[in-house]
Amino acid sequence: MQITNRVFIKYFLIVTFFFQSSLVFSVSMDEPAKKITSSLNKKQRRMAVVGFETNNNKQMNNLAELLAESLTTSLVQIKSVDVVERRLLKKVLNEQGLEMSGVVDSPGKLGKLLKVNTLVLGSLLPSKPGFAELNVRAVDVNSGKIYSAFSLKLTLNKNQNDVASYEYLEALQNGAALIQIAILLDTSNSMDGLILQAKTQLWKIVNQLASSKKRNRSATIEIALYEYGNDSLNVAQGYVRQVLGFTTNMDLVSKELFGLTTNGGSEYAGFVLKESIKKLKWSKSKEAYKSIFIAGNEGFDQGPVPYKEVVRNSVTENIFVNTIYCGAPSEVNALSWKDAAKLSGGMFLNIDQNRERRVVHTPYDKKIEKLGNELNATYIPYGEGSHKAKKEQEVQDTNAASQPSSGANIERSMFKASRQYSRASSWDIISLIENGQLKIKDIDKTKLPAKLKKLSNKKLKKFINKQIKLRAKIRADIASTGKKRKSFIRKKEREEGEANSESLDMKMEKALHKQAVEKDFSFEK
Repeated sequence: MQITNRVFIKYFLIVTFFFQSSLVFSVSMDEPAKKITSSLNKKQRRMAVVGFETNNNKQMNNLAELLAESLTTSLVQIKSVDVVERRLLKKVLNEQGLEMSGVVDSPGKLGKLLKVNTLVLGSLLPSKPGFAELNVRAVDVNSGKIYSAFSLKLTLNKNQNDVASYEYLEALQNGAALIQIAILLDTSNSMDGLILQAKTQLWKIVNQLASSKKRNRSATIEIALYEYGNDSLNVAQGYVRQVLGFTTNMDLVSKELFGLTTNGGSEYAGFVLKESIKKLKWSKSKEAYKSIFIAGNEGFDQGPVPYKEVVRNSVTENIFVNTIYCGAPSEVNALSWKDAAKLSGGMFLNIDQNRERRVVHTPYDKKIEKLGNELNATYIPYGEGSHKAKKEQEVQDTNAASQPSSGANIERSMFKASRQYSRASSWDIISLIENGQLKIKDIDKTKLPAKLKKLSNKKLKKFINKQIKLRAKIRADIASTGKKRKSFIRKKEREEGEANSESLDMKMEKALHKQAVEKDFSFEK
């Protein structure tokens, strides 16, 4: 990511297994080294790479050592960094009888011995056959504070000379702008109004998020989605389903929202809350803004999982729990929703799910919609599954336009003009080039649409550059027109009062602005 800018960048490594024992390895850790050091001040730049804990598997041990050596080499090449030679580090560790666990528990001791301010350590563990995950942290030796952290997903191939890859799962630097939001929706009978609001107001919500910054860095937004209380779901799993884990792909979020239906049921708020806290890949960074929005209309205390204990666990994970009660705040069932929010430091919110949201239509809507269609034309499928993704983009355009009175199509066009949308569009060749994941000279023509495969390299380069410039211009036009639209809407809403104050997007916006500001985020007004 930027970290958060959770940028998915692929590098290459060669991992060759001989008789399941010896290992040949070649990998550049230059980019991870830059990620580690970018958030450190001058005093923190004397460091040592301690290494990575493993499951004591011989091959994992070998790989962990090679990764640590490669990372050390890359750090040494950064002139502003002073790195302790690993032979000296190992000598000190042996003399002091220190194991990795001891270093993690008391980094200050090793820091004094080596006269360093920062230790780089972490873990390397197999995730599933053929894959492993490397977690790296840069830790202050005095305070134990994590200055920088990221994860890499490694693909391990067993065939000689096969090229495996690794990609950023997450780079959580000090001050990094990551926003993670889990939306938990009650899909029992009578909740159709809630689902409709979620579908039509998604793009307004994510537009608000896309405008956020932290210390002048644009935020990366991840959204997860759960449904609960639906009798068609598995009773053994508490009538709970994880619809989506954390994703930056808002087209996918929209697709799944439009796929939700209501039925039943038994609404176990404590159960779904526990599942979302336990099973989602929440960032470990205290700098990230992490929040759950759970919506429903029955008592929060139903089901086999006591909500009070679960909510207390959310506090230890630095996750806000915001409860959205779909009914009047004076109702008896609302009391447990208020209590759950209070215990987590979150907000209790209530909405009238069946109240139609009044949308302010503006003189700028048609222009933004037209620009949005022009922007679509700059998206070019590249690689396996890309044509399907392009089709999905078109489907979600249709979904957004299916409720013309909601303004969802306008909000969607505005969101597609954001960098957040581009960063999630790894199927599009222009986005890949913009995000630094592909260079024009490295384009594989076999992955292009048929009409582009026939172009000469010179003509292809000219075409791609033209599309990049065109997209930049359209984005700028949407951004400037969008600001005029927002100004128009704010003026109208001030004149006409708070007619939409009970809607899902307004309630979520209220909580987001209050809580994210506490994490040093700011939002475009």
